[in-house]
Amino acid sequence: MVDLEECGFIEKYVPFHLEAESRTTRYAVADPFLRFYGRFIKPKNKQIAEGKFIKSPLFALPGSQYRQWLGYSFESWCRRNSHLVAQALGFSDVNYRSGSYFQRGTSADPGYQIDLVFSRDDRVITVCEIKSGETLAAKKLSAEFDNKLKFLPVPKRATVQRVLICRGNAPAALTEQGYFDRVVEADRIFEMDSE
Repeated sequence: MVDLEECGFIEKYVPFHLEAESRTTRYAVADPFLRFYGRFIKPKNKQIAEGKFIKSPLFALPGSQYRQWLGYSFESWCRRNSHLVAQALGFSDVNYRSGSYFQRGTSADPGYQIDLVFSRDDRVITVCEIKSGETLAAKKLSAEFDNKLKFLPVPKRATVQRVLICRGNAPAALTEQGYFDRVVEADRIFEMDSE
């Protein structure tokens, strides 16, 4: 594992508040194309070689699986570019530590993950939910987010800022609900990358 990580083939991540040597660790293939290749191309190599998808390449991408993969890819991109997220949210000048937060499941608790968390030196914990789906159900999303927040270790006298990062336009019902302190559309973050 260490060799694969040092060569940049895989990336290791731990919950944002733990040290890099923590045993609570997850690994992922680092290169986005290799993740795509392993998920969608390699399993269909024979069909691709036979020319099955020449006229309609999108038939090789099962809709729901592809949308789910896009969601994971967007989350991964936001984690790797957390400095751009901080810039889009307006606190890039504040010292912070960032990463995801996850807890492994047990027989009593299925476990969960918070996509991106910033522990800031100004005593604000910015908790980001990252969504790439076209439909975001406001009530369901806020209920799920509340359940995750119950388990997040928050220091005393810290303020929690709830942020939704989404691809595309955020539905009006979601922004009008007022549950999230900030709603940031991906285009805003991508603009930071081009500046």
